[in-house]
Amino acid sequence: MARFDFIQGEKAGITAYFENNLMIHRTKLEKADEFYSKHAGELLMPPTTENLDMLPPLQRHEFKVTEKTDIVIDGLGWITVPANTVVAGWAPEGVSVLTRRAMI
Repeated sequence: MARFDFIQGEKAGITAYFENNLMIHRTKLEKADEFYSKHAGELLMPPTTENLDMLPPLQRHEFKVTEKTDIVIDGLGWITVPANTVVAGWAPEGVSVLTRRAMI
C-alpha cells in the first residue's frame, strides 16, 4: 500500500499517523525490498494477494527536509520526521506524496 524509507539523518523518533486498524511494520532499509516482495498481500495488506495485481506499482518520492516536517500520503496518513533528514515516501503511481510543516 505504501512505504517510508529513512535514508539519512541523526537517529531520532518518527511518529506515524494512520488509521488504527492499519498494521505498520518496521524493518531495516537494507531489507525493505526483500521484505516487501516476500510479504506483500499477506502480512503487508491491504491489498490482499488476490487484489495485489490491481494496485499500480509503487512510485518513490524523496524529500530532504530542513525543519520538522510531515510527509503525507494522500488519503492514507502521514509521518512526522525531524529536521535535517532525508526520507523517501512510496505510494501507488498516481497517489500524491507531499510535505507540509509539521502539524503537531
